[in-house]
Amino acid sequence: KHVRHEIDRRRRVAKLVDMQGVRFQRPAVFDVGPDGSPATFEGRVDFSLATFRELAAFSQARFGRTATFNFAHFRGDAVFDLASFESASFLSAHFDGRASFAGLGTEFAGKTTFASAAFAHDVVFTQAEFDDHTAFDRATFASHGIFIGADFTSVSFDDVRAAKSLDLTGVSADSASFTNTVADSVSLRDATFSRSGIVFYR
Repeated sequence: KHVRHEIDRRRRVAKLVDMQGVRFQRPAVFDVGPDGSPATFEGRVDFSLATFRELAAFSQARFGRTATFNFAHFRGDAVFDLASFESASFLSAHFDGRASFAGLGTEFAGKTTFASAAFAHDVVFTQAEFDDHTAFDRATFASHGIFIGADFTSVSFDDVRAAKSLDLTGVSADSASFTNTVADSVSLRDATFSRSGIVFYR
């Protein structure tokens, strides 16, 4: 499957979007239209094994049901700033460019996983909100993982490998786990943990 032209969806998108294995050769743009309304996926979305050769832009997109990007390959920048997800899975996704899921209004309402994801450049989750359990287990960060001010319910970074920093300055979470996490540096300055607190094991 090949998509050679720019994909530009600036309206409501079908109740089922099956993009498994699609190769986007040009920028894939699913963002805000001329009238200011965001791209809205009313049903399940599946981009498993898709390849985005250039920019993947999902800024302010609304995912009304499960959004699946398992094993997707983002060769350019991936921008999901201010997007909202009912449930999201980026299992084993690869991000070659900068990845951004940042800003007040970026919301993950249901269970979310970035387990075994690989980030080759900076990834930014600044001020993102996670309302259910979120897993970054076994993820690899070749550059900086930036989570400043993110709001988690529960989050796990078990078996994570980070070549540079994991910056969780000012995050809040009911519980967090960093079992067997290896990073050049980890900042938890001004973080708030309640209920089960925080777990570090090696």
